[in-house]
Amino acid sequence: KQIAELELNKEIQEFKGKTEKAQQVQEKIEKVRGSLKDIGADEGLPVLRAFVTLNATGDVVALLHRYRFSRYALLRACQGEKLRFMGSPIRVRRAPEPSNICWDNQ
Repeated sequence: KQIAELELNKEIQEFKGKTEKAQQVQEKIEKVRGSLKDIGADEGLPVLRAFVTLNATGDVVALLHRYRFSRYALLRACQGEKLRFMGSPIRVRRAPEPSNICWDNQ
């Protein structure tokens, strides 16, 4: 988004004939692109949230039962290794009804 805004600003400056200002904007664009390359691939980004869709209601019940104590921080600290993600305890809860989802918050 930031690159698109800078590209638009650059085009406006070029249209106005302000080549020096357009060059400054181009340098900002290159700086932003360089910082994106520094971030690297998705492997370096942290996992913050995951959504799971299950086909059978029995699977939902079993999953919620296995993670029934994950709502409490103290009990998450005692979570078994098999229930953790990359060594970190996880919290599992039933998703809200589709009518309650506010996509702007996601």
